[in-house]
Amino acid sequence: MVSAPSPSAIAGLTAFLLVFCCTVPTFWSLFDRARSKPKSCEFEVEHKLYEDQDGVATEESQKGYSATIPKYIALSSSVTGFLASVAIAAFASVHGETEHIGHWLVFATWVGDVLYTHCNLLY
Repeated sequence: MVSAPSPSAIAGLTAFLLVFCCTVPTFWSLFDRARSKPKSCEFEVEHKLYEDQDGVATEESQKGYSATIPKYIALSSSVTGFLASVAIAAFASVHGETEHIGHWLVFATWVGDVLYTHCNLLY
């Protein structure tokens, strides 16, 4: 007789699917960017100024705004969660927990989260 899945396996699978669904648009945009780049080795860098219905930003205002620190905080938090999930899943597997699949699903979720954060940090 087949037993019902554990609550940790259900939670892990749900989290994995949610992160996967949120990560797919990021990877599509990366593929689009890769396809649209020119084939030559010389790339022209466009320095576009931010523009919306209120007007155009100045170069000084754009230099004053930087999202670098929050992006690196997000990346370091993702890497920390990834490393913690590896440790928890490995510990559960080595010490003979019978229902360790939920831990490995959480690990897979953190893999997706790190990839998502890394891709958003680069582009």
